[in-house]
Amino acid sequence: AIKWSSRILLALVLLGVFTTLFGAGSVYGAYAQLANSLQGRLDTLQKHEGFQTSRIYDRNGKLLYEFFDAGKRTRVPLAQISPLLIHATVSIEDKTFFKNSGVDYEGIMKAAYRALSAGEEQGGASTITQQLIKQAVLSEEEKAPENRYRRKITEIILAQELSQQYSKNDILELYLNEIYYGNLAYGIEAASNVYFNRHASELTLAQASLLAGLPQLPNVYDPINYLEGGVLRGVRLGNDWLSPTYEFPAGTAIPKKRQAAVLTQMVDEGYVTEAQARAAAAEDLTFSSQVAPINAPHFVFYVRKLLEESEEYGPQFANQGLSIYT
Repeated sequence: AIKWSSRILLALVLLGVFTTLFGAGSVYGAYAQLANSLQGRLDTLQKHEGFQTSRIYDRNGKLLYEFFDAGKRTRVPLAQISPLLIHATVSIEDKTFFKNSGVDYEGIMKAAYRALSAGEEQGGASTITQQLIKQAVLSEEEKAPENRYRRKITEIILAQELSQQYSKNDILELYLNEIYYGNLAYGIEAASNVYFNRHASELTLAQASLLAGLPQLPNVYDPINYLEGGVLRGVRLGNDWLSPTYEFPAGTAIPKKRQAAVLTQMVDEGYVTEAQARAAAAEDLTFSSQVAPINAPHFVFYVRKLLEESEEYGPQFANQGLSIYT
């Protein structure tokens, strides 16, 4: 099998050949043809809602139970998401987000260089916009590993198109309501509730920097695996903690190292001071119980049975974002 680095070299050679033989206009023509074949794909975003958690309340508005099947999600506007979480996400996922055209070409070149140096395929360089395209627009077949090279090209083209049609705030809102944070939490409102029993608008710097680091590898960075009595212990960082070669104290939990990486980027981008970042890393974080509470269980499951058997809702009612008052 040809390694990814070889493919990059081959692509660059072919690009040079095509440009020499046919001129830059023909290369653009090939791009335009592919882009034209993807016309209409972004229309799915206007209709895309995904699942949302359904909830049942008593007549006084007290929550009795949350029904969820595929996972938990509650969509919220960007104005109801903490700026700390927004800044943390942009810092760690796509620091050029507010300036790029949906694609970070410098990042792609750096990733290609790392791949050439390592002699094997390397990840990275996907912008927030590209990640949104992958999660909300592409089909499962397109996301299959054997189609990854074509998928990347498709992501690049659609990300640029999306950036022309949507504002940066619109893209961020879609992304932060779509991305997976682990433990069945999809979107930042659900993640804030699942981990800290609060709204996304109420997140502290310590909480926001921890959550922003989860989407890259939710299972690896899962903080629930490192709790002591429901608490994730803080870590006191040394004076040289911003150095890439910094060695963490022995026993530092993996999610705390990831949080420190987020905080490092936030300092570099000027969103927080070093003192604020170190204080956030040192803070003990108390997590909410992962046991789903249920009040009036017999009544709740009676209502569930009625909804599942109804012609209007059916078994999928749990994913339709219903608020059921009894």
